[in-house]
Amino acid sequence: MAEDAAREQRNNGRRGKRFFPGLCAFAATAALWTALAVFHDFWFDLNDDVMMKELLSGGYTGAPETHNIQMLYPISALIAGLYRAAQSLGGAARRFDIYGAVLLFFQFGALYLVLRRLLEPAPERLERPARRRDIRSVCLSAAALLVPLLVMQLWHLVYVQYTVTCGMLAAAAAFLFQTMRLPGTEESRGLREYLRGFVKACLPSLLLIFAGYLLRSEMMLLLLPLVLVAALFGVFQSAGERKLRDCLRGRTLAGIGLVLLLMALGLGAGRAADAAAYRSGEWRTFRRFFDARTELYDYYHVPPYAGNEAAYELLGLSGEQAALLENYNFGLDESIDADRLEAVAGYAGMRWHSGRSVSAAFRNMLWNSADHLLGEADRPYNLLVLGGYVLLLLMGASDYLRDRRPAVLLRIVFSGLLLFAARSSLWGFILYGERAPVRITHSLYFTEFVILFGLVQRFGRRGKPERLTDTAADSDASAGPDEALDSDAPAESGTDRRIAELLLLAAGLLFLPSALRSVREEAMYRGTVNAPRETYMDYCAEHPENVYFTDVMSTVAYSEKMFGENRAFSGSGRPANYDLAGGWVCGSPLWRKKLAALGCEDMASALISGDTVFFVIETGGDMSWLTDWYEFRGISVMPEKTDEIGGAWEVYRIAVNAE
Repeated sequence: MAEDAAREQRNNGRRGKRFFPGLCAFAATAALWTALAVFHDFWFDLNDDVMMKELLSGGYTGAPETHNIQMLYPISALIAGLYRAAQSLGGAARRFDIYGAVLLFFQFGALYLVLRRLLEPAPERLERPARRRDIRSVCLSAAALLVPLLVMQLWHLVYVQYTVTCGMLAAAAAFLFQTMRLPGTEESRGLREYLRGFVKACLPSLLLIFAGYLLRSEMMLLLLPLVLVAALFGVFQSAGERKLRDCLRGRTLAGIGLVLLLMALGLGAGRAADAAAYRSGEWRTFRRFFDARTELYDYYHVPPYAGNEAAYELLGLSGEQAALLENYNFGLDESIDADRLEAVAGYAGMRWHSGRSVSAAFRNMLWNSADHLLGEADRPYNLLVLGGYVLLLLMGASDYLRDRRPAVLLRIVFSGLLLFAARSSLWGFILYGERAPVRITHSLYFTEFVILFGLVQRFGRRGKPERLTDTAADSDASAGPDEALDSDAPAESGTDRRIAELLLLAAGLLFLPSALRSVREEAMYRGTVNAPRETYMDYCAEHPENVYFTDVMSTVAYSEKMFGENRAFSGSGRPANYDLAGGWVCGSPLWRKKLAALGCEDMASALISGDTVFFVIETGGDMSWLTDWYEFRGISVMPEKTDEIGGAWEVYRIAVNAE
C-alpha cells in the first residue's frame, strides 16, 4: 500500500516535471507576444506580403485564391480555405487577418519549441527532486538564449516577412535536431524498433522543414545545409562521447538514411502537389514569365535602352517598350509575354556575366564575406555569432588546461570548423550572386547562432547530463574510460557553460536597447510612408464605379499593418477597383480574372475606353513614357488630370486626341 502510494507520487512528480517546461516556454513566448502587441503594431514587412494577403483573403479577385504564386500550393490552399471558413461565419471573422496570424503562429511557435527543448529535463533528472540550483541554471540558459535572439529577431517579429518566418522554422528544426535523444543501439533492440525510435526523435524537425518548405521553398533549401549539420551534431551527441568514427556505423547510418529519405519524400510531395495545381497551360506560361521577371529584376536588372538599342531591336522591343520594363509598368503591353521577357532576361544575364571575370567575382565574394563577418554593416548579428565561436574555443582550451586531454578540444574544433565551413559556403553562394537582402542574411545569422548555442550547451558543461541538450545517459555505458568525458564528475560542475551563458546574456542586454530603438523608429517611418497609400485606398473605396491603375514605382515603399482594416476586401465578391500597372501578379491568370471582373479586356484599351478608368501616379510623376507608348501604338493621347488625392497622388484620364 505504502509502496503503491510512493510509486504514484513519483509518477506524478515525473508528469509534473515533463509538463512544467512546456508551460514555462509557453508563458515566455506568450508574454513576449503580448508585450509586442501592447507596445507595437504588427506589420507586413514588404508589399509582397500585402499582395499575398490580398490574394488569399479575396481582396484581389473578390474570392480567396488558392494559387498565391509565391508559396507552394498546399499551404496556400490551406490559408485560403481558412479565409473562406472565416468569411462564411460573417461579422468580424470576415475581416480577420488569417495570413498574418499564420506567420505569427509559425514565428512564435518556433521560439516556443526551442525554449521548450532547452528547458526539458533529461530522464535521469526526473528521478530526483528539483533543486534551486537546477532552477537557476535553467533560467540562466533560457535568458542567455532568448535575449540574444530578441536582438537578432525583434525587428522581424514586429515587421513580419514570410522569408524570415521560414528562416525561424529552419532554426527551430536545427535546434531540435541538435538536441534530440536518439534510441540506444544495444543489440537486444530490434532494427525496426530502433528505426521507429530514430524517426520519432527526428519527426518534429522534419515537420518544421516541411512547413518551411511549403512557405518559402527557396529559403528552406538555402538553410538546409546548416540544419543538416545540426542534425549531424545531434547524432554525435546522442551517441555519447565515443570516437566520431564509431558514431556512424550500422543502425545509425540506417536511421540517417531513412530520415533523409522521408525528408526527400515529404519535400517532393509538396513540390508535386504544387506542380499539379499549376499544371494548366496558362499557369505554366505565367510561371515562365514569373521566373524570367525574377531573374531580370532581382538579379540582373533591366538593361537601359540607351546604349543597347541594337540588342533591343534584335529582341523585337522598341524604346517605348523598354521604358515599360524599366519603370515596371509592363502590364500595359500585352505583347511583352513570357518569350520576350525570357529573351530580355537572357540578354541581361549575358551582360551581367560578361562584365566580370570569375576570378574577380571570387575575390569580390571573399572580400564581401569578410566584410559581412567583421565589418560594421551587420552588427550586432556578426558579433554575436563570432562570440559563439570564441566561447566554444575558450571552453575547449579551459577543459584542456584542466585535464590535459585533447579529446574535447578536438571535438570542439571539429564542430566549429564544420559549422563554419557550411555557413561560409552559403554566404559565398549568395554573395557570389551579388544578392544578399537582410531577410536572407539575418536568417543565416539567426540559424547559425541557434546552432552555436546548442554547441555551447553541449561542450560547456562538465558532469552528468542535466538537460536534454546533454549526452544521453544510456550512451555513457558504451564509452570507454579513455573516451568518456568525466562521466562520474559531480553534476554541479557546469562552470564553463554558466560563464558562457552569462557572457551571451550580457552581450544581448548590451545590444537590446539599440534593437528596441530601431523598432520604434521604423514604426514612425512607416506611419509616414503609408499614410498616402491609405488615403489612396480610401479614395478608391469612395468611387466604386471607377477603376484605377497605379504606377508601380509610386507604390514600392508601402506596407500594411496586420489585423487592421482590410481595405482591399469588401466582402461583396467584387475585386478591389484598383491594381498596379505591373508587379509580380501582372500577367497571371488571377490578374486576367480580375481585369475581366472589372470589365476590362486589357489595361491599354481600358485606359482609353471612357470616363471610368483612370491612371494614378505620385504627385509630380512623369507621364511622358505613357504617351510615348500610345504614340508607338499609333494612338495619340493626352493625359488629363481630373483629381488629386491628399496632395500625394494625381488622377489622370487618358483622353484620345480627336485627330
